[in-house]
Amino acid sequence: LGRAIVSSARQASHWNALHGALAALARTGRVHTQAGLAREALYYLNQGLEMARSSGAGAWTVRFLTLLAQLRAAQGMSSESTNLVAEAEELADALSLSADDDALLAKVATLHKPMLELITNARDPPLRAMALMLLLRVAPVAPHVLPLLLARYGAA
Repeated sequence: LGRAIVSSARQASHWNALHGALAALARTGRVHTQAGLAREALYYLNQGLEMARSSGAGAWTVRFLTLLAQLRAAQGMSSESTNLVAEAEELADALSLSADDDALLAKVATLHKPMLELITNARDPPLRAMALMLLLRVAPVAPHVLPLLLARYGAA
């Protein structure tokens, strides 16, 4: 039992660290995109996409593909943007939740929209972490579903 508890704690710690790193890369890429710094945005978004893919974080992969599509569209690269959107949609369909799960995410998003926006946009890491922990305590959502929740309903 002790080994199982330690293993579970390590796994949770790993996913929390991975989520934090992916969120930071997404946020940094988005900020650089908004500032018009395409080369820097591309670097951070590609790093995040590679990390998400290598760790099997499908929802984060969809989010990074979407952010890259937005960057390419802003650069006037509509063909590449369209391809990225198609790839994101294909992966999202493969990861799609049941109708019940989808309804639950929509309900959580409606009830906790301010917290989702805070998690997505807060510049202060301790504040963001506190909002994330609070959301996980009050919302009936497993931690591994959080990236999909943020991708679908978080502030852009």
